[in-house]
Amino acid sequence: MSQLASSGASDQARRIYELATAHGCRRVAVVGLAKNCGKTTTLNALAAAAVAATSATIGVTSSGRDGELFDAITGLAKPPVRLPAGALVALAELTLASATCDLEVVSRTGITTGAGEIVVARARKTGTAEVFGCSRGADLASAIAAMEDSGAGACLIDGAAGRTFLASPDVADSIVVATGAALCPDVDTAATATAAAVHLLSLGQPDQPFLACALRLQAAGESALVGADGTLRPLGTGSLLGKGEAVVQAADEVDATALVCAKAVGSGLLDALASWLRARGRGRTNHGHTRPVFEVVAADPSRIAASAQSVSGFEAAAGALRVARRARVAAVTCNPTSPWAKAHDPKDFAARISRALGPMPVFDLVAGLSACRGVVDEA
Repeated sequence: MSQLASSGASDQARRIYELATAHGCRRVAVVGLAKNCGKTTTLNALAAAAVAATSATIGVTSSGRDGELFDAITGLAKPPVRLPAGALVALAELTLASATCDLEVVSRTGITTGAGEIVVARARKTGTAEVFGCSRGADLASAIAAMEDSGAGACLIDGAAGRTFLASPDVADSIVVATGAALCPDVDTAATATAAAVHLLSLGQPDQPFLACALRLQAAGESALVGADGTLRPLGTGSLLGKGEAVVQAADEVDATALVCAKAVGSGLLDALASWLRARGRGRTNHGHTRPVFEVVAADPSRIAASAQSVSGFEAAAGALRVARRARVAAVTCNPTSPWAKAHDPKDFAARISRALGPMPVFDLVAGLSACRGVVDEA
């Protein structure tokens, strides 16, 4: 994605902004599934849409480094971060001088980075900036709060690929996922990978009263199994990484029906549980469908460090992956171009990504089109 070239593109950006800020959401993270999927183009479009839609001041920051002329890893040209006049931005102090939007520091955060302290600055005029932000979730949440304290009514976060903490409700209220041909040159493979990522970011909560129990355990940093009779078996530790077989042994002893994880949920744990469920024939059939009979509850999607293959294998074995605190994916943007392969037809690419995502709205901001359930709308 490069330039937004039509009124259709701005209309699509407005629709995404409305979806992302529905239900009172004020912190929107744009999460790129890979480099060159168009997340900064999406961020810029949302910033422009925000200015057109509201009189509130917008805030912008990054979970990495965005807006530089060339990518530090690939060496490819990158789109600049465009800040409207009056916008606030949280960025490293040493990058202030390179901005063309005449930045004025309004507050300091005390958060240090390799490029200096993170400061909150106001753009005196429309222009560009290199946004060197926070690489840790707690720091990013603090920087966003500092922008809000300085008057930001809505905050946009440019999410560097692989920053899983962007899926934490402590950081963002809603998420816009940016995918594209750069994720995989084969469209069907890219669509499958996008659907898996959106599925993980959109996991639901367990039912009450189990939800309240999970929240209490996780707040205390405790992981525990739930036996068939409803009793808890604490596992004596928060982290279960590398302990999949021990968890399975304990689960077998109490005929467990659920597991609450206080820390990360990894592939090893899900793989071990899937093998246990398959060996015991735990799935129950209902009209030809296998119903989940064992739940794993993570704190939120940012705590899931498992591969898509491990997640799907666990679910296929009649497991259900849940979260105590949900994330909210509002929309997906797609980029049919890649620096390393021939560009795809925009309509076909959007339709095939959309077909894999069901009701989730998909947008191509450059082509000015959208799709839902595989049907493209160019209006």
